[in-house]
Amino acid sequence: MAKATDNTTYSEQTTRDVFIDVSFITTLGFLFDTNNDGQIDSFYINDTGKITRAQRLNDGGYYLDTDNDGNWNYLYNPNSGSLTTLSTGITTIENQWFFILIIAIAIIIISCIVYLYKKNYF
Repeated sequence: MAKATDNTTYSEQTTRDVFIDVSFITTLGFLFDTNNDGQIDSFYINDTGKITRAQRLNDGGYYLDTDNDGNWNYLYNPNSGSLTTLSTGITTIENQWFFILIIAIAIIIISCIVYLYKKNYF
């Protein structure tokens, strides 16, 4: 909150958000922590003044949704400062172990079929 004075009059009181720990991404906007949990999770867009979501990746990069449509529009790498445009419909695998398990099961099934074929069961 702030209030200004010139030694004789006071201004109206106002409240403004001030982001101290932000990561600017060119002129597009900046990343910040919405809920103060120590994790950057939101993106402020300079052109529209809107706040959208951001997802941190294991390599330290971020997916950015700059039009709030639920699809990732950019991949930002803070180490190199690069900003890559993504095509629409990019999805992420939340649980990579489930995906790995499915691939392992598929390999086992194919191996069993090949084994049975070699033993002339087909």
